[in-house]
Amino acid sequence: MPLNQFVGHGFSNPVVETDVSLVDSVAMYVLTDFGGLKGIYLPEMVAQVDAVTGAVSQDLVSLSWSFRGPDVLSLVSGLTVFSVVLDGTETSSILLRGDSMNNDGLGVVQVPNTAMLSAQALLASVFVGNVSAAEQASLSLTQILITQLDPDADGLFGSVDPCPFDRDNDADGDGVCGDIDICAGVSNPDQLDSDGDGLGDVCDNCRYVANSATSLDAGGVSQRDSDSDGHGNMCDADFNNDGFVNFGDLNILQLEFFSQEATHTDMSGDGVCNFQELTLFQNYFSKEVGADIR
Repeated sequence: MPLNQFVGHGFSNPVVETDVSLVDSVAMYVLTDFGGLKGIYLPEMVAQVDAVTGAVSQDLVSLSWSFRGPDVLSLVSGLTVFSVVLDGTETSSILLRGDSMNNDGLGVVQVPNTAMLSAQALLASVFVGNVSAAEQASLSLTQILITQLDPDADGLFGSVDPCPFDRDNDADGDGVCGDIDICAGVSNPDQLDSDGDGLGDVCDNCRYVANSATSLDAGGVSQRDSDSDGHGNMCDADFNNDGFVNFGDLNILQLEFFSQEATHTDMSGDGVCNFQELTLFQNYFSKEVGADIR
């Protein structure tokens, strides 16, 4: 931080290497992510010394905080906001996730190793007065933290985000986040999946026959619906679309039998209407389209 902000707080003029003091006008406020105060900590302020030349900086000063013993507890309980306040004005703030299980301050922030090493290298250059590197380091660390604390990049952090891995935050409003909702576009609070194919009944065109991305038909297609009637081929033997499987549909099946030009009569998706379709048709005969034949 700029040294001139601390004039009259224990630093000599010019600044010398031995200038070290605790200063009441600057403090770190530790808060919950909802603004509740966890604690206030005074820093240790140390004059900066150029690692190469040994010269003492007359422009910048280092601030450091050490958390020991019971103080560490404030770092290891959920999301924590660290705000540096100078004479009542916030000068910087950062949000960290507490992950330590041993109350030892380790793992307070979990970040990718390569990204963290890059950020550390940038921060190291700050100590020799590289202002450009300081700005770059700040941006780098901010991006790392955002990635960790807001994985779906919706601008909501921690407990404030109702669906940490769903950017749309339960778009269908059924109480199930989109990343685990088996029918993310249509409300289905019961998450019913009668055929167990990973697709909820309310958006599955074959409720009782598995035909999703995990159960492709013979042609490698999910939810194939050649006649676009809302019923998937694998459970649709109603070829004339009158709502029931009857002799009218049998007549269509006979006309297209062994045809490779068949479309909606190709229930299996193998590109031809044959005995496989006849077997499926027999199972659905005299029933409503899409009936449960299990």
